[in-house]
Amino acid sequence: MKAINKEIEQRFKALLNEIELEFDDDYPNRLFYTKDNKIFFELSKNKKSEIILWCDYHLVWKVFETDYNFIDDDIQKFIKKMIDKYLGMNSVIPNVYFNLSFKR
Repeated sequence: MKAINKEIEQRFKALLNEIELEFDDDYPNRLFYTKDNKIFFELSKNKKSEIILWCDYHLVWKVFETDYNFIDDDIQKFIKKMIDKYLGMNSVIPNVYFNLSFKR
């Protein structure tokens, strides 16, 4: 995994501080992390009961690809580490999703 410097970690932490947790009655088994009516993350369980943190490609994933030259594996490990550190969720599996951006 690429080295995580303070700037990268602070940027992710700032993102976490800006988003809000939302529940949606239409999707009772999912949690949404949003800002300005855009979904940055969606938390759900898959068929194996693994907890998946879906990350919006344009709002989250692409930032680490373009600004820090991370590859997918680096991004996944970085987000997992940050979610564990700042939200206390150590069993989450981050994954990328391409159209979470606008709330349904």
